[in-house]
Amino acid sequence: MGENETMLNELVMKQLEQDAIVNEPADELTERILSNIKQIIATENKTLRKTAIPFYKQRWFPAVAAAVLLIFSASAVLLLLDNKKKNMDQVAVKATEKISPVVPGQDNAMLTLADGTTIMLDSASNGQLTRQGNMKIIKVNGQISYAGKDVSGKIMYNTMATARGNQYQLQLADGSKVWLNAASSIRFPTAFNGNERRVEVTGEAYFEVAHNATKPFIVKITNASGADGGEVQVLGTHFNINAYEDETAVNTTLLQGAVKYVKANSTQLLKAGQQASASYASTVISLSEVDVEKTVAWKNGSFLFDGDNIESIMRQISRWYDVVVIYEGDIPGETFSGIVNRNSTIGQVLKIMEAGGIKFRLEGRKIIVTK
Repeated sequence: MGENETMLNELVMKQLEQDAIVNEPADELTERILSNIKQIIATENKTLRKTAIPFYKQRWFPAVAAAVLLIFSASAVLLLLDNKKKNMDQVAVKATEKISPVVPGQDNAMLTLADGTTIMLDSASNGQLTRQGNMKIIKVNGQISYAGKDVSGKIMYNTMATARGNQYQLQLADGSKVWLNAASSIRFPTAFNGNERRVEVTGEAYFEVAHNATKPFIVKITNASGADGGEVQVLGTHFNINAYEDETAVNTTLLQGAVKYVKANSTQLLKAGQQASASYASTVISLSEVDVEKTVAWKNGSFLFDGDNIESIMRQISRWYDVVVIYEGDIPGETFSGIVNRNSTIGQVLKIMEAGGIKFRLEGRKIIVTK
């Protein structure tokens, strides 16, 4: 092996060793080594400029050829390793996107305007968002309100909907306040110009209705499939409606004032502290005394359980943390009582419940309930 060939091979190996340390991309490594080889060739040519010898017969040619072959062989290996690393990084990114961490719910909802335009409220800035007719839509710290006076007579409907793991607050044009729980929606007019104030809800919502004796406030209850859940008629009061499709009944709970729950031909007048229940498939309304604090604990930032079975509890947890619940074997028969902050991590919630004798296993966004 000649002196120049030895020098070139040593140069290549030195550069490859350096690459192993700094993890230089293969294409940049190749370009840098070839640049160094060109400098060596230029130096050699200065001494041979007067002699017309073909490039392939120059005495540096075998060394350069061997060095270049070594470069491209090494570069090919580095390129494969680089591509493999990129592919693994892409897989990791996709896996992260597919399985996001389980976190407590947050204030967010989608507002759909009368023309079909949608606004994601978590990313919208505070202040006036837009207008609907003469009504201003204003966002202030996690609440949407409608302000102004619309006497045009034209009815424009908006819809606010929360996904699983979301909640939001709304103030209607008459001053009535609404809290939407996870996986819920409310459809409402931007202004109440008629003889009544009528809205439609799915899921769960808590209402504080502004008193107006001349304009009854009516809440039409449906589920995601469009089934009729009856309606609640009020003048001014505080009440909660739980009408999730996966619950066994539609529950209307009165905290203050008076409401009338109507289902087909059945009617039930509620007093404070009472709850009216009826299934979607039945017109029979049952009335019972309940713990109203438990009913509206979600609105106040807590889970409040009092002898609840595991299925009822896990439906609430599933909606708030946006997880899938799987029962491994028979469903445990234990009941649970206690209060848990809704801002707790899923791990904290499960640990508290395990203290009550129920076992869980968290796999990605799945909670497996075991005996």
